[in-house]
Amino acid sequence: MKYLILAILFLAMPVRAVFLEPKPGIFPLEFELILKFAQKNANENELKNISSIIRIIDTEGQKLTQEELMFVTKTEVYKSLLKPENNDPITMNFNYTALANELRNTRGKYKKDPLFLWLINSLSEDLSSIIESTIFKDLMLIKKSDRGLTSDLQKIDRKLFLITKLALEVTTAADSATPVSLIKKSLRTLENVQIAFQILAKYGRPAPISTEPLAPGAFRFFIENGELEKNDNNAQPDLRSAPKPTRNDKSIDQILAPVIEGKAQDLPKPVNEKDWAPSGSNKKDLPKPVNETEWLPDN
Repeated sequence: MKYLILAILFLAMPVRAVFLEPKPGIFPLEFELILKFAQKNANENELKNISSIIRIIDTEGQKLTQEELMFVTKTEVYKSLLKPENNDPITMNFNYTALANELRNTRGKYKKDPLFLWLINSLSEDLSSIIESTIFKDLMLIKKSDRGLTSDLQKIDRKLFLITKLALEVTTAADSATPVSLIKKSLRTLENVQIAFQILAKYGRPAPISTEPLAPGAFRFFIENGELEKNDNNAQPDLRSAPKPTRNDKSIDQILAPVIEGKAQDLPKPVNEKDWAPSGSNKKDLPKPVNETEWLPDN
């Protein structure tokens, strides 16, 4: 009866627009960047929606293992970010080199948000690795000749398309006082994480991380942070937190390819949480760009 009363009180509580921050070591840092960016740029109604989403993530996440929390969250973040706003083709005479230079220039002068810094660094690294390769020239020549692409070239072409679409979106948003498209994408990312948690919690094998009782309305994996300065675009982040290019990170394609190809039975097993956690003890370290191996095949 006591727990029934607590449940009724919880359901009766109004949704408040509060700033939330994940507790250390629970979620991948990419998710933390998305959440902070969304909250800083959201309006009052969107903040309430975010609070509701995080409430569900917090509740359903208690039915998952630590590895599942890390793996599912990171997967949904990358899938959501890489999904283009539209599938309009990129023109044959598009200047990829100019876009790569714009990313590098934006990275050098950027003073807004760690999410932008991470995206710009990652996109710059991946785009440059393609256009500086010999296979890029082969790809452009074959596309101009209207010849069919091999499966390997199709994957490179798809990777180039996704990088270019997101890079254009990010550079446009970086120059805007209100980056509407990226705000929408960050909100959609949180919603997708919520849905993934609900599905896995419902159909997966229950494995609660903790059974310690919580006070009514309390979060298990998040803390309320009233000191977050909303829309403080003049605050300069610590540039030392910018990600350093590396070739040692796991390819996100190795995580997402089975999902894209529809082979659910081939999904890789979750890796040890240390592979997703921030390096060292410095929580401000940004996630490093993925390597240049195959990205998302479009089947």
